[in-house]
Amino acid sequence: MKFSIILPTWNGEKTLEETLICVSNLNTNEKFNFELILCDDKSDDRTISIAENFKNQKKIKNFKIIQNKDNLGYPGNIRRTANHSSGEYLFLLGQDDLVPKDILIHYFEILKDDTVGAICRPYYAFDES
Repeated sequence: MKFSIILPTWNGEKTLEETLICVSNLNTNEKFNFELILCDDKSDDRTISIAENFKNQKKIKNFKIIQNKDNLGYPGNIRRTANHSSGEYLFLLGQDDLVPKDILIHYFEILKDDTVGAICRPYYAFDES
């Protein structure tokens, strides 16, 4: 089983590195793996350089970076990111999302049930102060 973690970005320099560190710490096992597809929606900050620097560190095995020539907006960027995926399951991750390191293991167990078509996770907002 393969998960495609799709990460649409736009001007995410403030939070992206922490999200990429979180992804690099995800636990996997011999029954599944994941790819990370980051698709940037024509950012005008350091989003791409942060992503490329992290990719060059090889902390994530299968990491693709795509740059849009035009700003597609959030829905268009999600579609483009998903179109570049090759996994059996999509996992949408925001540029400012943090997830537990065992989340894919939990999702793998849930998805063994072939009647499950989608999984949602809770979101919590944090005050920057």
